[in-house]
Amino acid sequence: MRDYRKQKRSYTLSPHSIAFLERLRRKRKAPSCSMVLDDLISEAEKLQRRAALHQAMDDYYNSLSDEEVADDRAWGEFALEQAAKSRNWA
Repeated sequence: MRDYRKQKRSYTLSPHSIAFLERLRRKRKAPSCSMVLDDLISEAEKLQRRAALHQAMDDYYNSLSDEEVADDRAWGEFALEQAAKSRNWA
């Protein structure tokens, strides 16, 4: 289980980064720059996880043989046909 308690830390940022955080704080109407920074880190982490997932999917599909790709395609077409038929029955 994750521990969601906040921990106080001190980081040195450039004036440009501080100004950026302040602009985002005002734009997002956030109560603090710390909250904005925490949100930015969460967003970056989400993007990183999504990129890793896409890379894993690419790796998987690039590893398939031509026969496996054809088999996958046939199953996909079959599934689409079945879905279309089931909609017509409703």
